[in-house]
Amino acid sequence: MSLAMVTLPVRTWLRARVVDLCGALAGLLTRGSSRTPSKRVDAILIIRVDERVGDVLLTTPLFDNVRRAFPHARVDALVAASKASLLHEIVSTTPFEKRDLFRHPIAFVRGLLALRRARWDVAIDASHWHDFSLTSALLLAWSGAGMRIAHERPHASMFATHLARGSARVDVPEAERKLDLLAPLGIGAIPTGIRTELGS
Repeated sequence: MSLAMVTLPVRTWLRARVVDLCGALAGLLTRGSSRTPSKRVDAILIIRVDERVGDVLLTTPLFDNVRRAFPHARVDALVAASKASLLHEIVSTTPFEKRDLFRHPIAFVRGLLALRRARWDVAIDASHWHDFSLTSALLLAWSGAGMRIAHERPHASMFATHLARGSARVDVPEAERKLDLLAPLGIGAIPTGIRTELGS
């Protein structure tokens, strides 16, 4: 048996324990927050911090639908700093740079504190529907939003208050999968094309 075959289960076990620990921390961070936002939703945070251009663009129909459903709310996208320029004409953005935790720790902490002070009514983890992202889950919990929405998948319930169950079909396009996240808000999704600052 190779060393890789031995260490893979160990890494899997360690990752699961780290997620459990972070889930317990998330419980402390969100203690006392309501599971249902007030009748008026004034501030919505959508989290998509992965670095891939395509993943960010596939989330634009979600931005459009949220803005349509809540025209008077402040809608903000927490996105990778290197991709924020793609969305400037679509949604307000807050750049996030995970590497700043080590490169510019003071600025990183200040950014997190500003995110927490923003007092979000709703926060949505728009990371991959099929792959749990610990970074996105922690940011979801840290937002302090009374209603925190994520795709239904392992570990998500430790960080989110509402889980979106998508279609069992595997051929559903990723952009449409993102619209599943609207269900806990009672929003009827309208599929739209992906967009960038340059247009559709």
